Amino acid sequence: MNKLIKISSNEGGVFTGTNNRISFNIPDMGVYDLSKSYINLVSSVPITSATGVVCPVIKMKSDKGTVLDSYFRNSALIKNISFSNQLGSVENVQRSDILSHNLKDYTEDVESFTSHNYQDLCQPVQTSLARSSIFNELHKEGSSVSKNLLRQPVRVKCSEIMNFWKTKQYSSQRYGSSRLEMELNIDKVDVSQFLSGNAAFDTAFTKQWGQGDAGGSMRYDHFLDIDGGVGEPGVDHFSSKKLQVGFTNICTPYNRLEDQFCYWVGQQIFIKGAESGGGAKGVTDLATGVVRTITKIDYNRGEADVGQTNSFVKNAITLTLDSPLVTSDLTAGQKIEDLVCIGVPATFGAFQVDYAELVLEQIASPDMVEANKPIQYTSYTTEEFDTVKVQNFQRNFTVEPEAITLYIMSPFKTADGSGCLDSFQNDFDHYRMRVDNKDVCGRNINLRSNGANRANDPLHTQKQIVALQNSGKKVKNLLEVSMSVGLPADIEGDYNDRIEGKADPDKNCRLLIAQVLPRTNQDKQIQLNIDCVGGAGVERLVLFKEVQRMI
Repeated sequence: MNKLIKISSNEGGVFTGTNNRISFNIPDMGVYDLSKSYINLVSSVPITSATGVVCPVIKMKSDKGTVLDSYFRNSALIKNISFSNQLGSVENVQRSDILSHNLKDYTEDVESFTSHNYQDLCQPVQTSLARSSIFNELHKEGSSVSKNLLRQPVRVKCSEIMNFWKTKQYSSQRYGSSRLEMELNIDKVDVSQFLSGNAAFDTAFTKQWGQGDAGGSMRYDHFLDIDGGVGEPGVDHFSSKKLQVGFTNICTPYNRLEDQFCYWVGQQIFIKGAESGGGAKGVTDLATGVVRTITKIDYNRGEADVGQTNSFVKNAITLTLDSPLVTSDLTAGQKIEDLVCIGVPATFGAFQVDYAELVLEQIASPDMVEANKPIQYTSYTTEEFDTVKVQNFQRNFTVEPEAITLYIMSPFKTADGSGCLDSFQNDFDHYRMRVDNKDVCGRNINLRSNGANRANDPLHTQKQIVALQNSGKKVKNLLEVSMSVGLPADIEGDYNDRIEGKADPDKNCRLLIAQVLPRTNQDKQIQLNIDCVGGAGVERLVLFKEVQRMI
């Protein structure tokens, strides 16, 4: 039976934005299935404030530090990676973060994306418009207290960032001890808070509580009044400490309140309300906002006795607080009304990797004939190019004789004026390419800024498909968009409403210029021409040249 081997990194201690290099020594102990190996970056988001259980939102930043709403896979944490053994360098991929992140947009469909979402560091907005994070365990019903979690594994499959690691039988006895080295993008990770707020109840924080509902008729932050009248809802609030969310209709595509609900046990919230009827029985500072912790959550699914007394309504949501909002029972005519809430802001430390480990599967009964055969694989060489903005761009690039595929990306955010991990079209109008002074097509290839109905030229799409197939990849997605980690514009958000940058597709749609190349006896010369619309221009390109290798 195969067994898993965990190898700790050579470097110890907490890895941060400045201490961001990790390496592993792989012993020559047998035959490994590299295709099943992965790197565990055991990470934490320290919470330095006593603000209960909070839900962190993880995003990535541009080179200038601007926080981006794009969804990033775990592989984007690894900037550069290399693998070597006693024969020398086997694979060395510079800017593997840009390569793996952008190619995955074409090789993963929605179902594939959803299948690994539960273990992703960056969690996009779900179809139900709810949030989750690997750094907490949220209980949204009952009285079990939710938890903030530290030292959670961020798993990166080695085969997603290095083609050699797709090898199913690698004999370390044949090739000797090996070494895996990488540089991390820890400094690019941004941490913010879902359902944050402040004591001033600023409107900038209220949208997320309504999950995008601009009208305010279907909001989670409004509660039923506490009424002292006989038979009224909340008459026993002083003893029960219960509040009921002030609506019962469902505002997302799914009829599961648990999925879309904005509260969890152990969460702290600011609550404010107004007194009427005299008596002054509200707690001190209720008019401006007091902090309460949720100790229990009840859902009424049609039962006659679940929820707030005198208000057992189907679909109602009832919160039990750690202390009441009144100093004694209200009497007839007395009310606490206009009850609303907002989040309590938490203070986060910087994202960190506490330790790292490489997990390998050692094959118990390998096929030694197969394991001792030469290994053929492909890898990538990288060329990065920066320039001042050029509207009509033309440049020659040199490509290795053994290169079989060329991918050109533009990881640059025009609005921010700096580099990033996403490859954007940035109002590129059309392009043309020549290989060794021969046109690869007989005309310009249009992009979205110039395409019919703001779509790419079919020839552009056909070249992408052929090139990806030439690289052994299955094309599953040609939308050229990224899921958003930010909130959607409206509460009825479907898949298209959760797309990052959908308002300006000419700039924000992904750019992948792909071309199959012939093997040659000498270096190939690539001439690339890119024309942009007025005011736009090429500022950064990264070329990934897929080359054939064998050891």
